[in-house]
Formats: sequence, C-alpha cells, structure tokens
Amino acid sequence: MVRSRTRRTSTDTRGELVGTAVALLAEHGPHGAGLAELLDRSGSARGSLYQHFAGKDDLMVAATRAAGEVVTDRLRTRGSTPTEIVDVLVDGMIAVVGLPADRSCPVLAAAASGTLDLRDAAADVLAEWVDVVATRFGDLGMDDARAREVATTCISAAEGAGVLSRAARSTEPAELVRRQLRCLVSRPDAAP
Repeated sequence: MVRSRTRRTSTDTRGELVGTAVALLAEHGPHGAGLAELLDRSGSARGSLYQHFAGKDDLMVAATRAAGEVVTDRLRTRGSTPTEIVDVLVDGMIAVVGLPADRSCPVLAAAASGTLDLRDAAADVLAEWVDVVATRFGDLGMDDARAREVATTCISAAEGAGVLSRAARSTEPAELVRRQLRCLVSRPDAAP
C-alpha cells in the first residue's frame, strides 16, 4: 500500500505556530508558555520557529496581533445596534475565558507582560478595538466624542469582566458588565 504524505507548507507551519501561541497566551500568559510545549502542540520543529520568527518574543507579538484581528473582524461585522455590539464584545470575552474560566484574553495577557514589544502590540490592538467600536457607535448615531468615550468604557469593562470571570470561574461578572454596558449604550445622548 502506498501512503501519500501531506506536507505542511511554510505558511501552514507559521499559522500553526501563531495559533498555538495564541492558545498558550490565553492559558499561561507569555512567560508561562514554554518553548517545548509550543513546539510540541504545534507539531513544529525548533528550526521552523526561527525560520518564521526572530524568537519566541517575536512569535508572541504575532500571536497578540492575530488574536486581536479575530476580535476586530467580529466587532466590524457583527451587531446592527449598540446593544448588539456590546453583546458581540461580551460574548467574545465569555468564549475566550471559557468555562470553567481557565483562560484569559491573549491580548490582555500580552498587555500585562513585562516585555515592551508585547505591551506595544497589545496597546495597538486595544486602540484598534476602541476605534472600531467608536466608529460603529458613531455610524449608528452616537456623537463622535461620546462614541469614543463609550467605546473605551466598553473595551475596558469587557477586559475587566474577563479577569473577574476567570478569577471567579464564572461568567456572572461578564453578564453583569453586559447589563450595565447595554444600559450605557442605550442612551446615546446621555451626558458623560
């Protein structure tokens, strides 16, 4: 019997490394993600890491940006009202944290790291989320200045809810934040 071998392309290997790094960021943070576990879970050889990245830190930056892009795409395309956009944000956080709440937002994990490049990547991602949500709120009739303030509040509250949900091993904090953010965005002309 002749077996056909499927070889991974360079792009496949890079994608596997980044995907595995996103998962490890969410599970252990950037410093708890060991190189051996990363290579084992991705099914990649040590040399392939260095073929695609300058090192583990460079990979973690790419993973932070990749995780951010997934959320950015959802925030751009889902939800047709401010309350639905809040639901997209909170539902996304609940999905990331999972139950029994054993993961963190990989972008938040990167932001909390001691590595300047990782913090910069996280800052870029978080700023993009605020920009996207503020634009969506503005397009839906909210005053631009208020839209930016409310978007910043929504992103901050959702990330904080993720931390509280993980610590409590419950989605209750996220659901509380959802209710409060829905109230906030349902009054687009309220004074800050």
